Amino acid sequence: MNEIPLEELLTQAENAGVFFVTGADLEAIELASQQNDAFYCFIDLQHCQSKSLLMQALAHGLNFPPSFGSNWDALADYLSDLSWLASDAFIICFANANLYRNAHEEDFKTLIEILEEASSSWSEQKSPFWAFFGLPDDEFEQMQVE
Repeated sequence: MNEIPLEELLTQAENAGVFFVTGADLEAIELASQQNDAFYCFIDLQHCQSKSLLMQALAHGLNFPPSFGSNWDALADYLSDLSWLASDAFIICFANANLYRNAHEEDFKTLIEILEEASSSWSEQKSPFWAFFGLPDDEFEQMQVE
C-alpha cells in the first residue's frame, strides 16, 4: 500500500506514468488533482468509437490549438509541448478504457506508447505527466492476477 497521500504523489514527476486503475480510483484522482495546480483532463472513451473521435476528444480535453493534425505524430508532438495549458503538471483520466481497447486494440497500444513517451519526457523536465485508464473492477482484478 502506498503511504504517500494521493495529492502529494500526483506532484512527483519521478513516479508519474501510465497506469490502469478502477473507476473508483478515477474519482479519487480527480478529487486529489483539485488539491494541486495540475491541469486535469477527463475523457470518457465510451464515446470514442473511432481513432478520429479519440483524437477529437483529446484535442478538446487538452485544449489543443486548431492546428492539431489529428494523427499519432501530431499527438506525440503536442503532448511534448503543452505550453498553452500554463501548468507544470498534467493528469489525464480515461474512463471506460476497456471499451476502446477491446474495439481498437492497435490504436489503444499506440495511445499507451505515446502517453508513456510523453510522461517520460515530462519527468526529465521535473514535471509530472500522469495518464490513468479506468477499467471495470472485475477486469482490473483479472489484470492483477495475470
